[in-house]
Amino acid sequence: MTSHRATWALVAWVLATGALACSDAATPRVVGMLAPPVNPIPQSDPLWSPAPHRDRPRALCLTPDGRRAFVLLAGVEDDPGTAVAVVDLVQGRVTRRIPVGTSPYGCALDPAGRWLVVTLRTSDHAAVLDVAAEAVAAWVPTPSYTESALFSADGRRVVLANRWKDSVLVWDLAAGPDFVVTGTNYDGPDLRPEDPMGAPVGENPGPMVLSADGSRLFVGAVAGCNLTVLDAHTLARVGQRDLRSPVGGLAAKGDYVFVSDMGPGLGQHPTQGNDLDGDGAPGDGTANVIFQDLQNELAVIDVRTLAEVHRYTSDTTCCRDFRDVDPDAPDRGTRLPAPDTWKPDVVAYLPPRSTWIVRGALPEAMTVDADTLWVAYAGSNEVEGFTIGADGALTPRPGPTLATGMNPKALAVGADGRLLTVDRLGESLTILDPTVPWVAPPSALAPAGTTPPADTRVMTVVVGDLARGAFPATDAELGEAINEMTAAFTIDGDQTCVHCHRDNGAIARPIIMPLQQSRLHGARNVMAQRGLFETRPWFFESAMTEENFFPVLNEFARKENFCCEQLDPTVWSQYPSAGTCAQAPTTPGCVHVLDCANHPPPECAARPYAEGAPLKRAELIKQAARRLFGRDTTFGDVLVTTRADGSRAPMALDFDGLTRAVGLFMLRTSRLLPNPNAALALPSAQRGRAVFEDPSVGCATCHPLPLTTTATLPEPFSPFGMPIRFPPVVTPSLTPEGVDASRVTAGFLSTFPLTVQGPAGLHLGATPLRGLWDRPASRLLHDGRARSLREVLATPGHPGLRKGEVGRNERGGVFDTHGGTSHLRPADLDDLEQFLRTL
Repeated sequence: MTSHRATWALVAWVLATGALACSDAATPRVVGMLAPPVNPIPQSDPLWSPAPHRDRPRALCLTPDGRRAFVLLAGVEDDPGTAVAVVDLVQGRVTRRIPVGTSPYGCALDPAGRWLVVTLRTSDHAAVLDVAAEAVAAWVPTPSYTESALFSADGRRVVLANRWKDSVLVWDLAAGPDFVVTGTNYDGPDLRPEDPMGAPVGENPGPMVLSADGSRLFVGAVAGCNLTVLDAHTLARVGQRDLRSPVGGLAAKGDYVFVSDMGPGLGQHPTQGNDLDGDGAPGDGTANVIFQDLQNELAVIDVRTLAEVHRYTSDTTCCRDFRDVDPDAPDRGTRLPAPDTWKPDVVAYLPPRSTWIVRGALPEAMTVDADTLWVAYAGSNEVEGFTIGADGALTPRPGPTLATGMNPKALAVGADGRLLTVDRLGESLTILDPTVPWVAPPSALAPAGTTPPADTRVMTVVVGDLARGAFPATDAELGEAINEMTAAFTIDGDQTCVHCHRDNGAIARPIIMPLQQSRLHGARNVMAQRGLFETRPWFFESAMTEENFFPVLNEFARKENFCCEQLDPTVWSQYPSAGTCAQAPTTPGCVHVLDCANHPPPECAARPYAEGAPLKRAELIKQAARRLFGRDTTFGDVLVTTRADGSRAPMALDFDGLTRAVGLFMLRTSRLLPNPNAALALPSAQRGRAVFEDPSVGCATCHPLPLTTTATLPEPFSPFGMPIRFPPVVTPSLTPEGVDASRVTAGFLSTFPLTVQGPAGLHLGATPLRGLWDRPASRLLHDGRARSLREVLATPGHPGLRKGEVGRNERGGVFDTHGGTSHLRPADLDDLEQFLRTL
């Protein structure tokens, strides 16, 4: 592999000679790539089975005449793609694949339609395609993890978002018939590969859009949960909005920019408890709490003032969850039993009914066509259109949403007005005609066996690899589908696992969790789903294994929502208990208690939530599985049940089957991204490793290499032969009464017997450090209180702390409780940080 230093030497040579003209750049002079991580699960493992190869299409760009689409085949972390598929949209077929480099991730077409820039996630260059020739015409060196690109309106500049450097990079282009880069903002004789580069923005920048007048560049951060606004000409920072939510997509029209996210709510009470939103007042200012705060929202930003002038939410599904409060009947929430009771003052924070217009789950890709904003929902496989008003206000277009393939991640409008989506899990390109009258397909709650009517899909083009069958084709792929498209299995159809675990990574979003005793003063930082094979049991509590995802999926479809589960107190408090009816079945009302399926009480039909829902949760799950997968059992390649006669059969996709499938997916691939810092072999990182392994510092005691954790199952993974858990090594968050706010509920303890909680409080596992380089450093430690890696390492008042940083390495005023660092010099902390970023 070519070194990064050689790459940056090439940058200087390129800029001095203008050598990236099309005429002499048919092949790359430097093609460096990061080695993909090794899939950890061996064939000897009982959870192993052959995995189909998939191409995982990620992005697309259309030619101006609308006749061709270039679809990027990104692959997955341990099996990256290397090609761009060219699709003839007239014939509806892939005509060729263009090799470009590893993990093609983003693309941009110049205004004249001649050049297509393809960013490569794990290569140290970008490819420039000649659109007419459908061939690589130039290669431009870039830092690894340059993930998206955007041309200026005049075609003389390209801006690129880089995930590694958390910055925006720039190419200045020469006028003329050839593609020639004349300058960048990431070159220079003194610039080293490990140095910051470009214009800094939020953590893990992705979507970008220019304002309609071209004066401002908006950059959305996925992990950083914010929106950075730059002067498009100078790249000076104009402002930054903390959205408290990953940015899914951006689009612009007139004086407005549209942002898709999951809403600013952090599960907190609106006016009490922690100040999680950082506004100086308790609470987070949103009505919903716990996982009800996972919304799907669209914000409208005024380009001139950067003010948020409109916000729209997905509470249009109200009130399918028994915990939802309808603003037209807020008193219903006050009758719910604790801890779900709504207090009257909380209802005031519900958004106005007129804003409840978002109808899908996980809004990501967006695009504007004339006066319409189109939004693709990756979690519910649909597209919705909104008419844009003169003041930026959005009005939903009449009619139902449009059905796409599985997991739409990119969206474009063709020259003829048709919509195109890239369906990542479906391995397809879906072409939709929004002008054709369309009848909505049956919902996931419809009776089994319902035949879907015709829809607006005029064409589905397979662009990826379906040689081993349509996705999902294995039990692990079932788990991946559930993880990404959870909405079908939820009671209100609008939440997914990857709302928080975006791209299987972590986001800077501490949230209130139902596991905590204190719903006001506790918080849990969102963890990554990466690198889990050797690091079980999972969670900070080291309590969860691949066989039990109960708490998360349970929150999305609580049994209280299903009448015959007999848990809704507003219904069943009026009827005898099951015990009473067993002893005296003729007691009035017992016919409903004993045979609810055939004789549900009349209140079931009149409930204000879950209209049309099945009477049992298992029915909802099986119906959703049939609608999404065409089956309600596993494939049986790994997940099986043993019959009484000893034979084995596929497992039912009931609640337990869902959790087992998701757990299996978590184990099947590491999902770790190849680390660009590890490829540099920096002397400072080598010195930092010595600090890490120094017994006086003690990092390696709890985070032994190479796994960097002691909370591991099965036992062979643990250096101690068993998972190790510790009382908090930093001062726990406390309630105003001085009670440890990290403690978990009795229900959590009974659900997860591996949990350890004693007089010293909740015991936590040693968090794995692998992949730390890609996690948002603005939120670290189990409750997200540390706002930098240096805060985690340093003791209070350490001379190595930067301005505004607070050393968190203490417990109860005693220093060095999280490793011995008080004696380290600032230079030693620098080296230790460098090493940690190579893991």
